[in-house]
Amino acid sequence: MSENRKKEKNPFYGKAHTLESLALIKTAAINRIKDSVLGMEVEITDLENNITTVHTSIRKAAKSIHSDIKTILRREKLQLDKGINLPYRKRYYITIKRN
Repeated sequence: MSENRKKEKNPFYGKAHTLESLALIKTAAINRIKDSVLGMEVEITDLENNITTVHTSIRKAAKSIHSDIKTILRREKLQLDKGINLPYRKRYYITIKRN
């Protein structure tokens, strides 16, 4: 399919958008409503200060404990598969709350 749309075969080849159409495209992009996808809630309990923080996404939780997203997901898999919930770095208990 890409071979059928290359160079001269592309209907827009050699053309450019007019200033009017560019203005319409920009206006549509500015007024676009972006539906944000809600992340999964992650609860992290710090064993040193006994403080529990709730993060709105795995990414934010990983950033707060200087970790990686994959690490948190692997720990959740361990919890679900084997029922093991050991403290991460001997300091944090991580619980992911899926809806």
